[in-house]
Amino acid sequence: MLKSLTWSIAVAAAIALGSPALAQEMSVTIKSYNSSVRTIVAEDGTTYILGEGVTVRELKPGSKVKLMIEEKGGKRVVTKVIE
Repeated sequence: MLKSLTWSIAVAAAIALGSPALAQEMSVTIKSYNSSVRTIVAEDGTTYILGEGVTVRELKPGSKVKLMIEEKGGKRVVTKVIE
């Protein structure tokens, strides 16, 4: 019994610590885009941070885009912008 409990705990810990963050696809309407700090603010007020290596052309207010995001350190980080 103790052996199976230990094994279960070890597997659960490996999954929790070793799993990459799951990406989500979000459709948003741009409220503002600040290229100097690399942030996108959606119409609903949600702020997204562009991840390293993510490039975009100038995003204008009212533009509709799809964002691939991951939660990292409690922040929404954009891994890809689909315009």
